[in-house]
Amino acid sequence: MKVNLKTRYLVTSDRDKSAPRCRMMGSAYRAESEGHFTLHLRVLPGITYFIVRNEKTFPEYEVFAGRAKRTSGKHRFFHKIGTGFVLTASKVIAVSIPDLALYFHVMLDPESPPLSKSAA
Repeated sequence: MKVNLKTRYLVTSDRDKSAPRCRMMGSAYRAESEGHFTLHLRVLPGITYFIVRNEKTFPEYEVFAGRAKRTSGKHRFFHKIGTGFVLTASKVIAVSIPDLALYFHVMLDPESPPLSKSAA
């Protein structure tokens, strides 16, 4: 049996984790064998979203509310609810979900320490 390890990434309100008003908004996870992130936001507990790289217009990403597994084993994503893009100066995906009025950042550095207690 093969173990599918997941890496956790912080989701924050600001692209700079050391900013005084930066808040932790949730977590994103990526499994070793998958090319997409699963997204869990603190403001919407119990709901999973998916961040998928747009192969045609990389460094852009798309955010989906649904995922289904095909018979081939690959995933199909549906109900696009937002977009994202990689900020050029840092390892961060800036994500926008307009219908929910949410704008946040996924830190692509899994080795980063968590936010300090004063910033949370």
